[in-house]
Amino acid sequence: MGQLGKFVRFCFGLEALSLIAGIPIFLIAAFRLSLKLGWQQASSTLFLITEMLALGMLALQMVPAIAWWTLKKGNRHARVWALAASVLNVLPLPAVSRSWMIFSGLKHSPAGLISALIGVAGLIAFSRGPVVSQVADAAKPKPQRLPGDGTSKAAERLAGVVAVAWLFFCLHFWRVWGRGQHLRQSDFLVWVAEVQVAVLICIAIHEFGHVLAGWASDMKLRSFQVGPFRWSHRRGKWKFKLLASMGGVTGMAPTRLTNVRGRSAFFTFGGPVASLVLAGIGCIATLAAKGHFWEGSWTLLSIIATIASLDFMVNLIPQKPEAQYSDGARIYQLVTNGPWAQVEQAFSMVASSLVTSRRPRDYDIDVLHAAGNFLARGDRGMLLRLYSCTHYLDTGQVPEAVASLQEAETLYEGGALQSPAGICALFVFLNAIFKRDVAAAELWWQRLQAHRDIDYDAEYWQARASILWLQGQTDEARAACESGYALALELPAAGAYDYTRSGFDALRDALNEPPPVALADMLNAIASEEVAAEPEAVPEAT
Repeated sequence: MGQLGKFVRFCFGLEALSLIAGIPIFLIAAFRLSLKLGWQQASSTLFLITEMLALGMLALQMVPAIAWWTLKKGNRHARVWALAASVLNVLPLPAVSRSWMIFSGLKHSPAGLISALIGVAGLIAFSRGPVVSQVADAAKPKPQRLPGDGTSKAAERLAGVVAVAWLFFCLHFWRVWGRGQHLRQSDFLVWVAEVQVAVLICIAIHEFGHVLAGWASDMKLRSFQVGPFRWSHRRGKWKFKLLASMGGVTGMAPTRLTNVRGRSAFFTFGGPVASLVLAGIGCIATLAAKGHFWEGSWTLLSIIATIASLDFMVNLIPQKPEAQYSDGARIYQLVTNGPWAQVEQAFSMVASSLVTSRRPRDYDIDVLHAAGNFLARGDRGMLLRLYSCTHYLDTGQVPEAVASLQEAETLYEGGALQSPAGICALFVFLNAIFKRDVAAAELWWQRLQAHRDIDYDAEYWQARASILWLQGQTDEARAACESGYALALELPAAGAYDYTRSGFDALRDALNEPPPVALADMLNAIASEEVAAEPEAVPEAT
């Protein structure tokens, strides 16, 4: 699904939310209509026709809600519902029949034009074919809930109920309050833009709260994402990237490994605290907006107060809405000191090698094994086994490293990884140089080449040199090795990068040896020798 389709899905989501508030409004209106057009005041036919029309309007408003839900879940009928909802938005229905109009005053919003634009955008986005990405996501097996993570279906339902109830309470309160203060209501399009700005502000402040708490806990910032804007620190440099996402992520590495649980919990709690502070500031600024220079921005301030307070409440409920756990779930996992605390300790230990002199040989292998035994699947389970592999290689235990490598390969999915191409490059290098598995190295090289977002770093040149060596192109492999080593020398002075530089020593040693022969080539060679050794047939006498 492209960006246009995601925007239309967002609009369908607004219509779905407004439908929840529209149902009680409809029931009240239907009751009043029944009193006004009762059996004594009007004919039964007129009464039934009026009620059926009202029910029909309500049923039509359910189509965008179903479209939003099927698109979110990747249902195979999502495209049909999306097209139906788009056509419904194009139809010239009365403005009062649009449930989403509760978000804005009718006198300020060109309802027909807004609906038509949404409908046309939906027809363009969903008429090109099936929603491939969403269906593909739905085809993947859903991750099972792991024991001890603090989440449950009841908690997730509670989070949804709290979010919807608080959202509509705040929207209604601020709307009534604004009218009482004679403040101008925003147009619908302006309101949508203000929502987007408010979301970005709330995400930024929330993530900055994590950063402040991390700095106070002797951590160094490694990545920071606010909506589609992502900054990451890799190989000693900060890099900026635009993503098709509206989430927020803060990654920090500890400079010391004492009291990891306590400092990680403090770092995690910093985000919700920042959201609560922002909600208080936004609320006070909104209530005091009348007569001040920020009066024209009162709607934006009220939305910020609403979203920030909602984020504080919902984010502290232990749940796993998408790939990441909520802050409440992570705090629960750390405080209870269960298996998830070992997972946190393992990843903190590995992250510390990016900012300290700690190398993979310094990892506590028992912690990695305990965390890996608990996470028996998924990308994080794969990474834990890969970290064990690097530990064994850095300590000279090659058989144990190969065993961990094989376990990691079976768990590779690449879906939630930040750099799946980099993992493929590492698999190429390890299979070629240490495992001497030609077929596996070539398979991972093909997977690496299939990625569009390839980072041509030192690890990539290690993989390229390895595959060239396996193909018998020794001179080209040596040139690739030196190119990668030149990049490795530019890496910061940290344990993880020292390990990367040491990998080129193993690569140079391999380049001085003849490449291993693939099993298929060996069998073909044996078959050719057998054919050549067969005696020529003796012609028969006639």
